Amino acid sequence: MRRYNKNRRGFTLVEMMLSLAIIAIIFGLTTALMVSISDSFTMTYNLNDASDYAVLYGYGIENSVLSQVSKGAASEWYVGTYTPTDGSPSQDSILICKSSGEEAVFLPHQMKTKEVNTGLTVDKWIIKMYFKTESGGLVKYCVLVYDNYCNPTKPLMYKYEGSFWIPHSKANVTVDTGSATNSLCPGYYAKLKYSTS
Repeated sequence: MRRYNKNRRGFTLVEMMLSLAIIAIIFGLTTALMVSISDSFTMTYNLNDASDYAVLYGYGIENSVLSQVSKGAASEWYVGTYTPTDGSPSQDSILICKSSGEEAVFLPHQMKTKEVNTGLTVDKWIIKMYFKTESGGLVKYCVLVYDNYCNPTKPLMYKYEGSFWIPHSKANVTVDTGSATNSLCPGYYAKLKYSTS
């Protein structure tokens, strides 16, 4: 008959399995926490980036309208596709100001990014802008920023609303009621016009 020495040092099989089970549970919890932190960081980064672009478009429309109105140049503003005259590729989601036959374009940089799966260069954001005018020369705008990179369903990432005032003597700014609308900005239209008459 074989005798076991109780003074012998070491771990039993049950103790070893219990230790491995505890290590596996801790590893699983830590991995889930790290993934959650990474997703949270990415979401916060994208939300901040989207808000920066929305504010940038807001400043762009304010500066462009006030500049054209002070010059007395009849103009039209909208966000659309711009095809440069130098033969370079066309770009979407560009703030365009048409005035006396020429296009002055507000072009934000670093909006393009490479898709991970295909390697194609795409716009990171799809930006739409809508306008509304009120009496006394008040112009309101609504900027909608859609995710075109991280989420293929292109959900709304950020909505920014702002307004600016045009001096009474030059307040011939109206919206084109025949242009597109959006349910997220009721009463707003996609084109803003300034006429000198």
